[in-house]
Amino acid sequence: MVKLTKSQLKELIRHSIRSVVSEEDVMDKTIKYKDDEGNEKEATVGGILKKGEDHPAHKQAQAMIDKGGEKEPTKKTKISADPFAKDDVGGPAHPNVPKGTKSSKDLEKKTMKAATDANKKMEIDVLNKQADKGDGAQIDTEYGTVTWTSGDPDEDTFFATNEDGEEIEVDYNDIIRFHNDNDSIMKNLRKESIKESKKRRYTVKEVRMWMKKLEENRYKKVYNSDCRRVAWMVNNMKEDVTNMPKSMSKKWTKAQYGRERYLAKEFLKSQLASLKEQLKRQKKGKLTEAPKPIHHMDARFLYVPKKDIKNTIKLLRLNIKHGNVEVEKKPSPKVKGHYRLTTSKKMFDDVVTHLAMKNIGVKTISKGKM
Repeated sequence: MVKLTKSQLKELIRHSIRSVVSEEDVMDKTIKYKDDEGNEKEATVGGILKKGEDHPAHKQAQAMIDKGGEKEPTKKTKISADPFAKDDVGGPAHPNVPKGTKSSKDLEKKTMKAATDANKKMEIDVLNKQADKGDGAQIDTEYGTVTWTSGDPDEDTFFATNEDGEEIEVDYNDIIRFHNDNDSIMKNLRKESIKESKKRRYTVKEVRMWMKKLEENRYKKVYNSDCRRVAWMVNNMKEDVTNMPKSMSKKWTKAQYGRERYLAKEFLKSQLASLKEQLKRQKKGKLTEAPKPIHHMDARFLYVPKKDIKNTIKLLRLNIKHGNVEVEKKPSPKVKGHYRLTTSKKMFDDVVTHLAMKNIGVKTISKGKM
């Protein structure tokens, strides 16, 4: 069952009330008429109608009811014949705007997203071309310095070579800086702008727990007022101490807050060190969890020309990463000028179709024959 909108329901109620009130006003109107003997008399429209059609003024009273009385015509609002029609308007606040029409804010958001996506694609294309020429961009990340290998505009990560020569997958938000100090690339690649990105704010409780572990506070009480000042400085390092809330500031107007500022810096250093340690542990965990090799009973083989092997690896990188496809490091001795790819029976058809759609010539083996 389709429901009436609020605006339609209000208009219907107003229309009903208006019609009832106008009818009651007409019924109270008086009419002058002459009876059968020629005497002039007065009576209300309601009283005349009750006496029936035999009354000499019945026709006159009925005409007044049909016309809605001699009352001034009220301003009528158009009501759609079909209250469930699709061309409904947006309510009292936007009476002339059809429902479903997108506001300027929605259009602005869409335009901004399209521009951001276009900029990201352009930057990734440039970085990919540089990498293909053997001049991949040098990038400082949370995992150390890496060299750009390849990236996809539709992904939130890119592939790079680390200092050990291994290919790793890196999130765009883990980028610290490019060696050419080009901040515009980082703006376009990261989900959030560098300046507009939300900085993590620390609580007074976190600061107090850290201060309690300090050697200087081993046999000394840690006061909450000190913790609040340090926490404020941790979250507002660039702010001047004069902007500190009065409830936190010291009574002595010439106080320099040197100790609090030193503790704030030390707290941030400790947090950065613990974060790096955590990332190292995660990286070690990822490296140790190597995908299982494809079992020989479930293996199917296909051969890709040497000229297309780089594009093939890029297209199938996620399948290779998860162990669904294996690529031999050297060309196959069985089929000259081709690399052998091993895949499972389940993935075989999908891999062949995907490569064929990208115009990559694939040779397959069926029962020992090419």
